[in-house]
Parts: sequence; C-alpha cells; structure tokens
Amino acid sequence: MSPAVLRFIERQQLLIVVAVIVYAIFWAIGQPSPVSVTLIYSLCLGNVTLYLLDQLEFLYSQQRRAQFPWPTYLTLLLAITPLAVVLATTIVFWIDTRPGGGHFQVFPPWRLFWNYQRTSWKFPAIANLIVGIVLQLFLTTKRRLEQRNRELQRTVQSEMAQRELQDQELQRAREIQQQLLPKEIPQIADFEIAGAWEPARIVGGDYFDVIKLSESKLAVCIADVVGKSVSAALLMANVQATVRAFASKSATPSWLCSRSIPCSTVISHPANL
Repeated sequence: MSPAVLRFIERQQLLIVVAVIVYAIFWAIGQPSPVSVTLIYSLCLGNVTLYLLDQLEFLYSQQRRAQFPWPTYLTLLLAITPLAVVLATTIVFWIDTRPGGGHFQVFPPWRLFWNYQRTSWKFPAIANLIVGIVLQLFLTTKRRLEQRNRELQRTVQSEMAQRELQDQELQRAREIQQQLLPKEIPQIADFEIAGAWEPARIVGGDYFDVIKLSESKLAVCIADVVGKSVSAALLMANVQATVRAFASKSATPSWLCSRSIPCSTVISHPANL
C-alpha cells in the first residue's frame, strides 16, 4: 500500500478510538448515545477536520522552523472547527433522517435541520478542538523523536565508518611495522637466536632486530617506546632506521644510543655477541 493509504488507515483507526472514548464518556455520565451515531460523527468530523488541515498545512508546516507554530495552528483549528461541525452534523442528519434510514433514527424526520444543528454543535466542537490539539502534540513529539533518531543514526553510522577506517589504517600500520622486523634472523656458530613480536594493541612500540656484522658477530637490539598505539609505532620506526643506519662492527652500543633519539624516550639495550 502507498504511504497515503497507510496514513488514511491509521487516521481511521485513531478516529475509531476517539469514538470509543466519546461513547464511554456519555455512558459514564448516564447519557449513552448509540454506538453507530457516535462512530459516524467521529469519522465524519475527524476526516473533515484533518482533510482541511492537510490542505492548509503549508501555513503551519514545521519545516525550517525551530518551534512548531502553535498560534497559527490553533487559529486555523478554531476557524475550521465550525465548518467541520456543520458538515459532519449535516452528514449525520442526512443519514439519520433519510427515508429508509434504518435504525439511525435518533432524531425524528420531522425535526427541522436548524434544530438539529443548534442542539448538536457544542460537544462535537469542544471534542474536535481537544482531539486536534492532542493529535498535533502527538505528531509534533513523534516528528521530533524521529528527527533525533535519524540524527543519532547518522552520527552512529559516521562514527562506525570512521572507526572502520581507523581500524583499516591501524591494520595497515601493523603490516608495515611487521615488515620492519627481521624476516630471517641471522645465526652464528654456537648460538640459536629467535624472536617474537606481539604488541599489546594492533600496533605498539616494541621492537627487536638482529643485524649480522660479520661471520662471527651479531648486533642484537631490543627496544620499547614509552606508550602505545600509532605514536609509539612511528617513533619505533625511527629507532629501527637509526639502528640500521649506524650499526657496524666497530660501533659500540653506547655510541649507537647517542646517535638515536633521546634515551628518556627509548630504552635501548644493544649488545654485541
């Protein structure tokens, strides 16, 4: 079904609920009205009022407005209510007094139409104003909640997209950092050297390297940057480049540390084997 049809069905359901409430009020005060008349009155009055308000919606539409224009809406509702009451009463009068009208004979056919109108307008008018205000309060609240839900959904989707992008970038940074570690660890006689790297997060500041200086000499570097995540990984890449650039057979560990970044930031333990 189209949105217009669904909206129409929802309105009829709402008007039926209003008819039940009105019937219950009359029953509670000891002046019960026929269910059929109450239902017809509610449907006719409600549909006429809602139709006219729909035609004039451009005057009080909430679009491009911070607050709902209640003064405009109430003025239109007050102006529409008398017309809607007259039209609804006319329809009910025609149904109730037409020849062969069946059991809708609340008012005798001989009663004049103006008497019907004069004695039937007060409660429908008041009920129409109350229902119109309550309905608009409901719709206004519903629209605000839907708008907030849409904004919240857009915010969540945006944050999820950013987080997914960050995760992809971090994963790529992890792959790059892994490539900085030695793929094959060189070996020398009488020693078996192995290493493993597992950061606390996707990327981190832990670093080790094994550099072959000669057939009988290796340089082993183990370092840890204070902190974690991307900043630590970037600093550790600098350490790796420094060690690779200055490590040599004649270089001492202390001299190599002096060529690296400040020792207050990186704790390095190079050793010669």
